[in-house]
Amino acid sequence: MCTTTMNINVTFEESNHTFQQCNGYQNFVLEAATVFNFDPQLIYTGSMKVFYNDFVDWIRISSDEELAMSFVYKDPNTPLVLRMDDSMKSFSGDSVETKSGRNGESKRGRNAGSKRGRNEKKGNRRREREDDDDNAPLDSKQAIEREQRNNAVYVAETSTWPENVTHLFVDGNNILYMTKTLRDNTLKKKLYRAQELIVAATEYFASRMNGLTDVYVIFDNISTTYEKTLENGTNLFIRSARPNFSTTDDMLVNWSEQNNNISPNSLHITSDRALCGRLHTAGAKVMKPKAFFNLTLKLTNQENESVDSWFSKLEKNLF
Repeated sequence: MCTTTMNINVTFEESNHTFQQCNGYQNFVLEAATVFNFDPQLIYTGSMKVFYNDFVDWIRISSDEELAMSFVYKDPNTPLVLRMDDSMKSFSGDSVETKSGRNGESKRGRNAGSKRGRNEKKGNRRREREDDDDNAPLDSKQAIEREQRNNAVYVAETSTWPENVTHLFVDGNNILYMTKTLRDNTLKKKLYRAQELIVAATEYFASRMNGLTDVYVIFDNISTTYEKTLENGTNLFIRSARPNFSTTDDMLVNWSEQNNNISPNSLHITSDRALCGRLHTAGAKVMKPKAFFNLTLKLTNQENESVDSWFSKLEKNLF
């Protein structure tokens, strides 16, 4: 979590603002809600999706920790570009408190002029949507996602590998912000390095684990895809969801639905609760990334190593 005070230049919804303080995830949510005029509960409940631009592609930040960390490790001299999910762009709320900036000046006051313009645009878009029949499907989509999140069930963190798991799937994009090493590479225009680290970490585990038939590492978009058979006989597949699927989520769910006889023996690594709910409904098991890599260290006799330091050492050995 963010523990220091810093200035962070943020571009959000076509507006610029410099966050004066970053003192944790809740502080970020409240300030963002004040500046951009939405109800903070939209983020707390997961109703609002936030995307981060890595200068190559838009990446959905799936968890509270990832959202906060994207601010902590961002170079303050480089604007951080965020956008909301399209379905939320016309939504605004008033249940936020005004914060005071430097010299007692209200942030709401400093941004009042530009915000009024933004609100007028939002109001116009909102009225247009109210007259548009497409608004109903958006409401339905939000209700479906809430249900998916409610259906999420994770495998509890354990020191033993789950029984009868023959297929392992790693949601690569969901892990890009998990450790400092991964975040630094992702946020500093070295996405390929972060992707290679995730692949290397997964291969390290797969090559030392008996009983796995196939292991997939899937990213929304990766330039190099390949497959190989490891020395222990496990097949390793590096795949891109695009162009066949819009996201890794859709690709993983599609595989589970098309292979319902194998799905009960599959384990998916992701912290995305909506995706977890979809996979659980399809009969698959789901484990959070930190729990998976903690288990990796335990099963390879590295219990005293932290996941963060392990990824740091992995990078030094890889590059």
